[in-house]
Amino acid sequence: MTTAKTRLLALLGHPVSHSRSPAMMTGALAAIARAQDFSYLAFDVRPEELQSVLVALRAMNCAGANVTVPHKRAVIGLCSVVDDDARRIGAANVLSPLGQGWAAHNTDAPGAARALTDAGVSIAGSSVLLVGAGGAARAVAVGLAREGCRSLTVVARSLSDAHDCVRACDGLGVREASVIAWNDDTSVAAAHARADVLVQCTPLGMQRSNTPLSVPEPEYDVARGWLSHARPGATAMDLVYAPVVTPWLRVARDRGLRTVDGLGMLAHQGALALARWCGGAPPASAFRRFLDEAESGG
Repeated sequence: MTTAKTRLLALLGHPVSHSRSPAMMTGALAAIARAQDFSYLAFDVRPEELQSVLVALRAMNCAGANVTVPHKRAVIGLCSVVDDDARRIGAANVLSPLGQGWAAHNTDAPGAARALTDAGVSIAGSSVLLVGAGGAARAVAVGLAREGCRSLTVVARSLSDAHDCVRACDGLGVREASVIAWNDDTSVAAAHARADVLVQCTPLGMQRSNTPLSVPEPEYDVARGWLSHARPGATAMDLVYAPVVTPWLRVARDRGLRTVDGLGMLAHQGALALARWCGGAPPASAFRRFLDEAESGG
């Protein structure tokens, strides 16, 4: 329930019905002392509506916003200030009010690194392979580069996008960087065999509605083919979190790899966002608990 003093926190995406952020953020807000001052709501915003919605939210004294697909790139050009990571990545997932406009931030980058660290993965000196080269992949690349990964390989359908992903890490200490075309089976297999951390950054296997997911066999085939080359002891991470156990993670588990699901990154980026907006937040472990409770219907 909102009151005249309640300030809005918003999630902007298209679609947003599948998002777990409202349940997570509502749980987190209930856990902090100033919970009665904020309400977190999701808004389905078409691309052509984004600019006018941002103006309207600012006029409403909105305290902050999360931005998700497909707006993470477009919102950069609509903000007064863009922080270093958001500029490098070319995408923002967090907005904070600034004057009459917005400041853009990216908490996906540190969120990905912290999710891996929570799982016991040592990032410093590691060899990282990313599948995909969109905004999410660039966020992961920057996050892991800042934590000292030694090498970075990007597998993507678009080599131009893959090169952009690598360039986002310029000056962050990555010693070896390469790009591989999606259909170069020999090179993809070799890259999987030498990687310490393999991160699936595409929508492969994503559940886009509340209906039960039936995973197409071709998606399993892709995961089986590539992960069959992964070395023992490697870690497989998927940024997709609906469902929690994706085709990529199912196959990785069958291969005996350590797995990290997408809820960890979601929890960490949410904790960082809420701390920025509200001046404090529960630990990321609490955000993960709220997500797990929502998954189980608790």
